[in-house]
Order: sequence, then C-alpha cells, then structure tokens
Amino acid sequence: MRQSAVKQSGTMGHAAATQLARDGIERIERQSLHSIQGLRAHTGSRMSRQDAMRRIHAAFGKNAIGYAHDEECRSGLVGYISTMRSASLYKGVGVVSAQFDLDPSAPRIGVDERLESMIDLHILKRLSQRAGVRDLPEQIRLCMPAIGWCAAANLAGIEARFVVATRAGLWFCRREPLPDQAGRDICGPVSRIVTFCAATELNGAQRRGWSALMEAGVERAAPPWPGMPALRPDDMRHLCSMVTVAMQMRNANSCSN
Repeated sequence: MRQSAVKQSGTMGHAAATQLARDGIERIERQSLHSIQGLRAHTGSRMSRQDAMRRIHAAFGKNAIGYAHDEECRSGLVGYISTMRSASLYKGVGVVSAQFDLDPSAPRIGVDERLESMIDLHILKRLSQRAGVRDLPEQIRLCMPAIGWCAAANLAGIEARFVVATRAGLWFCRREPLPDQAGRDICGPVSRIVTFCAATELNGAQRRGWSALMEAGVERAAPPWPGMPALRPDDMRHLCSMVTVAMQMRNANSCSN
C-alpha cells in the first residue's frame, strides 16, 4: 500500500479503507474453489473418513475457514467465504457452509451448501478504520463470534434485529433475504452483519448493552463455527438477550432524537 493511503496519525481514511476492503473481496473472487468432483470417501474406518474430511477441506482452497464433523466422521461441514457475485448484487462477503455425508455407496461426495451470514463491505471498512485490523483473514477471525451467533439465529428462525458483544465492540445484525440480480429471493432470510462499533466509541445506551451482554458471557458462549448445525440449551437464552438489547438501543436512540 502507498504511504499516502494511511493518515499520519496511523488511522486509515475512508477512501483507503474502502479500497482495502474491495481489494480483499477481489482476492476472494480470484481464489476460486477447487472442484471436489471425483473425490471418493474410503469409509472403511474412522481414520479413513477423517482423511476424507481433510481432503474435502483442502479442496475448498484458501477461502476455507475450517471444518467440523460428527463423532463418527460420517457427516461433515466445511466453512468458507465467497463473494456470491455470480448469484447476487450483494456487495460484501458471504459465509457459507458446505455439508456432506460420506456414503460409501455413492459414486461421489455430494455437497449441500447454505449461506450462514453476510458480512457487509461496510464492516470490513470499519474494522480497518476503528479496530486497526486490515488483514482480511484476521478480520474474518474477529467476526467469528458474530458468525457463530448468526448461524444460531438462522437455526432458531430469529426474525428480529440482534446485537453481538465481543471485546472488540458491538456487531449489529439482522436476518433478511438475499436477492439475486433480478431482485428475487435466493435462499430465504439469512443473518447479515450490518455494522460494527468499536468498544472505544460506544455511546451511553450502547455501552450499557455491551456491558450487559459481556457480563452474560455472550462472547464466551458463541457457538463454534464451523460446527455441525445444532442449537445448544443456552443458545436461545443468549439470542433473546441480544434481541432485547438491540430493541433497547433502538428505543434509546428514538427517545434522544
């Protein structure tokens, strides 16, 4: 990056942050996934199934985030990031889960893909400017608690806005449809991370909500992702708390206007 793209104070300007985010998305687009067609699962033993899981994960290339599997390694999931440009006009990063079963009778491994969350371009800019995180893989790692809660919100069918608290700050989320290039719904409501506020810049209502959620252990309790899809006993309680805090913040902002 040119020296002039960064302000003298060490903070990044709006134009430079926007360009950095766009460059990161372009890299995702170029790092296309390898085909898994032809991969066969030698499922005679658990060790061979684990090896098949690793080969499937490797086939997703540099865009892969990680993978998970059930106890017997018969079902698995790879998480990866995508620009979704071929399907949608959305400007940002899609977080996708690719689920599969290791079926010895099948001629090839079939994959069922599901969009778990969308990370707006605005988020990547905010992380560069306000959290000082400018490397895309590190930005995605910082988003992981929010991504985990987004996946849980999808499983729970949460329709309201919700906010995730981490040490870095607040992640404002909502579920909405992803339109294709003609404006038609592609996959039904999916979680979207809309904006981020660093912990150092929270206002009064945001600070109170952030403190309440941190004390409740929302960051520590974030569902691991990638992970096999299942709601845990306390997930609904935490999601309800995040919805409540989001409502309280909106009400406080309405009263102050």
